[in-house]
Amino acid sequence: MTESTMYWLTRLDHVHSFLNSFGCLLCLTALLTIVISVISWIVRTANEQWNRENHVDSDWKAANSILKITRPIAVLAVSLCIAVEVLTMFIPTTREMAAIKVVPALANPENCQKLKTISSDILDVTADWLKDIKGKKNGQTDGKQSNSSSPRG
Repeated sequence: MTESTMYWLTRLDHVHSFLNSFGCLLCLTALLTIVISVISWIVRTANEQWNRENHVDSDWKAANSILKITRPIAVLAVSLCIAVEVLTMFIPTTREMAAIKVVPALANPENCQKLKTISSDILDVTADWLKDIKGKKNGQTDGKQSNSSSPRG
């Protein structure tokens, strides 16, 4: 595994979280612009029915201009929301990417033999690093993390 692969493996949760947040903002934008468009359409339609004469009042003009502005925004927000959600489906989390990388390597019989011959010190260092990451993800601060030699309570 290269350093580049390891870097992206540790960053995937952040990328995934960013895309989820961005997608939520886009969905809220789309929802808000759709609501504004519906209200403007109702105002415009009501003014058309109530004002049977040929004059157009300021409410109708305002509703019409709001519709002209919000329609493209709503279409763009909905399109981007769908695109971001589809993109989020194809970007794995750190756990998923670790499984994608590690499981095939461990399933190979040659690698199983190599793992048995590796010094236990290297495996202990790796296990400690994984525990640190798990502690950080669970919300522990650096001062509260337990090291591998102390008993857990």
